[in-house]
Amino acid sequence: MKKLLTIIIIVLIRLSICAQNTHILTNNDFEINEQGFVYKKNDTTLPEFNKLIIPDSINNIKIVGYGVDLLSNSNINKLVLPQGLKVIFNEAFAMQHIDTVILPQNLIYIGNRAFLGYNKPIVLPQPNKEDHLFLGWNDSIPAGSYYFGYKEERYIATFKYLKDSAYILKYDDILINNGEIIKCFYKGSNRIIIPGNINNERIKKIKSNTFYFTNWDGESMFNDLSEVSIEEGIESIGCNCFKDNLIQKLILPHSLKTIKEGAFYNNQLKSIRIEEGIDSIHALAFFNNKITSIKFPKSIVFIDECAFANNAFSEKNIPMLPIPEIKNKTFLYWQSFKKGRYIREAKNFEEIPVGQCQPGEKMDLNLGYKAVFKEDL
Repeated sequence: MKKLLTIIIIVLIRLSICAQNTHILTNNDFEINEQGFVYKKNDTTLPEFNKLIIPDSINNIKIVGYGVDLLSNSNINKLVLPQGLKVIFNEAFAMQHIDTVILPQNLIYIGNRAFLGYNKPIVLPQPNKEDHLFLGWNDSIPAGSYYFGYKEERYIATFKYLKDSAYILKYDDILINNGEIIKCFYKGSNRIIIPGNINNERIKKIKSNTFYFTNWDGESMFNDLSEVSIEEGIESIGCNCFKDNLIQKLILPHSLKTIKEGAFYNNQLKSIRIEEGIDSIHALAFFNNKITSIKFPKSIVFIDECAFANNAFSEKNIPMLPIPEIKNKTFLYWQSFKKGRYIREAKNFEEIPVGQCQPGEKMDLNLGYKAVFKEDL
């Protein structure tokens, strides 16, 4: 009887230890957005645990993405991932002592060094996507191949879109934060439509580098968009957003206000229509395309240095400065400028004046231009 009691006590102690060393992720540990991305660690101190279970959902929100380096102070040797997980961000499970990693079936994105410190091979799954055919990881790596967590390279599932039309980006293709697309995980059709409203959430901005993929060394990789249509509602396109793609056809919305630095740098555009409403086009925005002509709307008041340099303008078709119109303001002239030193306090480059220009004058494509109004002097 004593022996049996002793065995029971030992079993209970071991079960207690196991329970103490297992942690199931909750909304008290991390923040989770409406899309199901676990992205920010709360200030609460996590308990000591060796086994982490990430449930399929938290507060009835399915978990589809797991954030950056969230467990840097933990010591996990067992990890259970949710079956609905599609995205693992950079260094998410770095420097742990995980003994086995099984990736979920429909995972489509693995960030740089996501499992840094894990030296065993991880089998890449074969995800499924409606109306798509899976081609491989990073274009050509087949499912069943080994992935090594220490590699300084992101892995993206590549698909072939099976319809003839352009593909409309869906809720699970991108990461949205406060009306801004901040990440894209889709690699399928080279003809895409970026909606201004997704799942009743209005999209106003596209963040820097969203459709510009690079490896760990900063080298461009598998950027092959040829046609991009941006729908109404979007007001800003971020720096290098579509850099180093193969875009030949571009449709911009009337709602667009700003195109940031290098947004369409090094593409294949031959023509472009800038709609009324846009007011600023920043440095190198359309640098190194094949544009032959362009007409600016009356709303434009700022064209930054080299925004349209290194294109295919003939001497006859070099862009001319427009007559900008702003309600209750009197236009005086265009101030041309070139960039000088970087001003840390302003987080921008110094603008060195070159001269005053009038509407109808041909631009020097290497300079920037700022509209000057009487009321601003």
